[in-house]
Amino acid sequence: MLFRSTCTFDEIIQEYGFTHIGFFSLDIEGSELQIISSINFQKTLMDIIVVEHNFKRSRNELEKNIIKNGFTRILKNYSGQDFWFLRTELLLSLNN
Repeated sequence: MLFRSTCTFDEIIQEYGFTHIGFFSLDIEGSELQIISSINFQKTLMDIIVVEHNFKRSRNELEKNIIKNGFTRILKNYSGQDFWFLRTELLLSLNN
């Protein structure tokens, strides 16, 4: 059996050499804000982020955190318990 100590999102990304993530979905039953807040968005380019909020009180802070890191919320009526975000730079390039 393989055991591993706890590690951060950024440590996993670095270990495997990822620099770009096209689609990132996060559903970890209540710790979404903690994970999103810990990500260094300057090191890993992401295009689309989907994150479950389940109408928790922290959902507004979760949304603000992702937006301040260069994303635009999209598909607002698509899924009631999930936020969908597209990297703003990518969205602007699609509109041109």
